[in-house]
Amino acid sequence: MNISSGILRRALIVGSMISLLVTIASCIGLAASFVKPTLDLHQLHRISSLARTAGFWLLGIYLIVGFAFPNQAVASMNARRASSWEQSVLVPSRTRRALLSVLAVVLFPVGCDRQKGTVPVYASAVLPECTISAREADSNIRVKVTIANHSPSAYELLEWNLPKNGEMTGALFQVTRNGSVVEYKGRMLKRAITDDSYIQIPPGKSLSVEMALGQAYDVQGPGEYGITYKAYNQRNHSSVLDTLISNTVTLTKH
Repeated sequence: MNISSGILRRALIVGSMISLLVTIASCIGLAASFVKPTLDLHQLHRISSLARTAGFWLLGIYLIVGFAFPNQAVASMNARRASSWEQSVLVPSRTRRALLSVLAVVLFPVGCDRQKGTVPVYASAVLPECTISAREADSNIRVKVTIANHSPSAYELLEWNLPKNGEMTGALFQVTRNGSVVEYKGRMLKRAITDDSYIQIPPGKSLSVEMALGQAYDVQGPGEYGITYKAYNQRNHSSVLDTLISNTVTLTKH
């Protein structure tokens, strides 16, 4: 089969650049999550997984080109003056080929499984049910959050996702007024997670807390408010991140 090594060379370079850009984008997104925690961390994790999978497939393309078309690549190098890094990339040595083969055997199944979803990224356990109700209290809006555990085992909830004193230390609600987003302006605390950071919700039980939105959101003005509870709960001794999201309630404030 006579395949142009020039086309293969360009495809490799373009693919490598795309993979690099995707990886940089995923790192920027992850860094942004610490600045604005309301970003969907599940989406950021999927971007990182996609970048890793793309890297595995590019490794496979590199091996295929190096093993299947070594003569074409060498001929192309002899026909023109190529830079040393191009020669190193397109014509791998025997030692490099052997090392890359080992990497391919080990990493390729992982990359394929992640792409097909056979390696779980998120736990399949039943998440607790989150429901809210809201009422107007003087110039404030008070929201009652109830988290019910319908699974057969206890659920561990980070205590700041349902603060028993009602004081928010992070953006726990998505709030709109007349369709416009009301930004969170309260405290933002970063904590180290330990075993003591969790509260237990037993099977079949629920916990409820009422919080005043006015402590962290501008709800002084009249209008139609849309309120949704949304929190990210990292499981104990795990990197799995659960997204807890409630129903959306509408309240008209006069």
